[in-house]
Amino acid sequence: MKYVTFFQFSEDLNIYETLQGDFPSPDKTFFLLDAYDGQTSISKVEDTFDFSRIAPEMMDIFNIRIHSIDELRDYVNTNSDYRSTVSDLNPDVFHISSPPPFNDLTDHKNPEACPFENWVWNSVDGHWEPPIKRPRLSNNFSCVWNQARLNWDIEIVNQPERKFTGFQLWKSVPKVASKTYENACSANDYTIKSLEQVTHGTVKFDVEITSFKGAIDAQEQGRGAFPTIKRHDMAVDMAPIAFITYSELDETYVDVVGTQRIWQTHPQCMAHTAHELFRMIIEWAWSHTELGNSEPMAVTCHSVLRALQMPLNVRNDLLNIVPPQPVAKYVMGDSTALVKAAVSPECPESFRYWLMDVYRLFYKRFEGEQLHVAYDDLPDSYPM
Repeated sequence: MKYVTFFQFSEDLNIYETLQGDFPSPDKTFFLLDAYDGQTSISKVEDTFDFSRIAPEMMDIFNIRIHSIDELRDYVNTNSDYRSTVSDLNPDVFHISSPPPFNDLTDHKNPEACPFENWVWNSVDGHWEPPIKRPRLSNNFSCVWNQARLNWDIEIVNQPERKFTGFQLWKSVPKVASKTYENACSANDYTIKSLEQVTHGTVKFDVEITSFKGAIDAQEQGRGAFPTIKRHDMAVDMAPIAFITYSELDETYVDVVGTQRIWQTHPQCMAHTAHELFRMIIEWAWSHTELGNSEPMAVTCHSVLRALQMPLNVRNDLLNIVPPQPVAKYVMGDSTALVKAAVSPECPESFRYWLMDVYRLFYKRFEGEQLHVAYDDLPDSYPM
């Protein structure tokens, strides 16, 4: 068996029209190779096929080369980004694997040619990269470089409908053996502790999410002690102050049992969306600074804003665009303070991009890794 590589087109010439019966028919071609010197066709023909009828100048014009199977493998590997193998069981079986798609983040390897404005040369890995390091985030987050913003666009992927999602603020405490959340995926050297337990010493919330046994396929999906939680991840690591987690609740739990008990548990620390949660954090912190509220939730939210230093325009957009949450409603005497909104409110654009930076800078740490927050060095105030 012979293998032939060639250009089907050369300037205005078509090899099949030019050489006609002197060249293998188109049905012998089994692969089009994007080679370094141009798109190359590969044909397989019988050993008896006679190429001597093709004039030497035509061989050059169409870059015709004849190979054994091993020579073809070497040609593919040497003259393209593709990789080829020959079957150990049958030497006439030839495989060509496509090269991985070009990766803008790692495949610009010419140190003399910066591909985009402000990119920097990584001399260790030998490629150009964005001026801001790619965040260390789990697969629950999409992370795409936005050259127009010179920053990373970050979102939680594949979020289901509103009623299943929850962004929750937790107290951060040093990890202690035999506690409810010691082995939760959001634990490192610090672990989450419900603000209900911090405030009242009760564990109604903990019992609620660990005791329901009707969740579909909970054991098969490895949920362990948390059958009601379908997906859970650390969204913002602000130890030693607090954590913000993202969770998705099991459909059976939500549709059969409902979540009203969770949402009404004092102190209110959970919302269906991140912008509703941060609006509520602002409200709790305001109750501390303006009303002298010394509840752990109010003090914690005040510390969260000290750590994050939310820009004033983001704060104002949350207050102006996102409807009042339970704390503000309670202060205003609104009887619907604990009634959940059925539809997610508009997310302010300024908040959406600010939150991306929060995700990037306050990613989940490994155990023993340096804290993102130095509590003793926090500013006393924040923009307001």
